[in-house]
Amino acid sequence: MIDLYGWTTGNTYRVLIALEETGLPYRAVPVNLRERDQDRPGFLALNPMGQVPLIIDSEGPCGAQITLSQSMAILLYLAEKSGQLLPAARADRAHALEALSLVMTDLVAPVNFGLSLEREEGSSAGLAFGEARATRALAAIEQRLGICSFLGGTRFGAADCAAFPMIHLLGTGRLQDLPVTRRWYREAQERAPVQRALAAIF
Repeated sequence: MIDLYGWTTGNTYRVLIALEETGLPYRAVPVNLRERDQDRPGFLALNPMGQVPLIIDSEGPCGAQITLSQSMAILLYLAEKSGQLLPAARADRAHALEALSLVMTDLVAPVNFGLSLEREEGSSAGLAFGEARATRALAAIEQRLGICSFLGGTRFGAADCAAFPMIHLLGTGRLQDLPVTRRWYREAQERAPVQRALAAIF
């Protein structure tokens, strides 16, 4: 059984989607960010960074329990554990990992970084930086989806799990000039595992 410590955040939802897609048994454990549960000693003992999501897999490698944080690391772990979410062929796998890295570094991080700069500096410069990087990342995603049905290749994969919650939170208005990404978003949104993940209650 996998315990998923999380809250209603994009990072948590990408792990929820991966768990639902793979069918691995899990239990959602709420970490209420509004009440600062992430700063409580018990949670900090599991993750000194005080961040969600975090998983504890009681049946980890060689049957030993494993505790893991950082959504990208968790996605890769779930892919390896389930044998899903990443292609088997080495070239296809490399491109799927490239897409996952694109999402995590050029779509997610710049927006979060820009928002942080805006709060700290009291100006819109940081947000403008994040928006510009996110726009370029969305253009690259559009190009990728013009070649493959999914960011992960021929099947919904780890990169799709990572991208969907962020695009969902950014809003579909960002996809007005990206017809292929709009198609992907609609198909992803209609997937039963994605719907179950979005309906999860923490």
